[in-house]
Amino acid sequence: MKLYVPFLQFAGQMVAPFSVTKRSSGACVVCGATHAPCGVRASIWRNTGYTLAQQLQRPSIRRVFNRITGSVFVGFGAVLLRGRA
Repeated sequence: MKLYVPFLQFAGQMVAPFSVTKRSSGACVVCGATHAPCGVRASIWRNTGYTLAQQLQRPSIRRVFNRITGSVFVGFGAVLLRGRA
């Protein structure tokens, strides 16, 4: 349903009120055809993101990320201490 919201927002700018011509109908079709792949791309990102999130919840992966994050914070602290001296 979210796919149609931007299309409907801009449709009024492309089609004059109470006029149906081939040109205005074509503009609506082009606008709709432009937004359709965006919705497909968003659903692909959602599915792959969910799968990736499940993989990142594994304990070994979380341990690695915790060590990386800790190292970054220790590095920031060292830079701050060096700047004060």
